[in-house]
Amino acid sequence: MTVLDTLNFVAFNLLQNNNPIAVLRRKLIAKIDVQIQLAANKYYTPTQRKWVTDEDGNQRKVEVVKRVKHWWTASVDGKINLVVGYGSKPLEFAKVRMRLN
Repeated sequence: MTVLDTLNFVAFNLLQNNNPIAVLRRKLIAKIDVQIQLAANKYYTPTQRKWVTDEDGNQRKVEVVKRVKHWWTASVDGKINLVVGYGSKPLEFAKVRMRLN
């Protein structure tokens, strides 16, 4: 009897959370990660894979540089202005009210 005979195999189900809010949160988190990498390393260039057809009609997958806009700008007085946007609209964050008891 081998070790493989003693193993119990079960089907693996991926955790799929198709909740629309969770999907949007994951996308935003991924975009924030890219912005952090851009801020930490000025030579960072995100890439994506794209199908390209050459003149003979052959298709191949190549990596191309992805155009990413910075979410921050530096003002004249040295402060950093950050605008977190989703799509073409900036996100508006709610003001937090703190109560001290």
